[in-house]
Amino acid sequence: LIVIEEAHNYFTEYNDFINRIISEVRKFGVGLCIVSQSPSSISAEILKNTNIKIIHSLKADIDKRVISDSLSLPSSMVNFIDKLDIGEAILSAPNIKNPIVVKIKKTF
Repeated sequence: LIVIEEAHNYFTEYNDFINRIISEVRKFGVGLCIVSQSPSSISAEILKNTNIKIIHSLKADIDKRVISDSLSLPSSMVNFIDKLDIGEAILSAPNIKNPIVVKIKKTF
């Protein structure tokens, strides 16, 4: 697993090489965790090529709009994104029909 923190510093615009890596590393058993507090600053291609998304509270309207478009969220859930408590998130994954709200337990 490769974790890339502050991903908006690296994936701000379309980059064919990076997009190809992200779309193909899975077949080699490599996982990527792309972390950003500003999803609107990440290339739309990168967002499209990520299967599992965990969305914590977002305040900026542009970030909420990008996530809404990426996940096809209903407006009721979009309006809820900035009201998520600490430890709550919206989870979207290929095996989940619709995004759901989850509570992440503190482990330490």
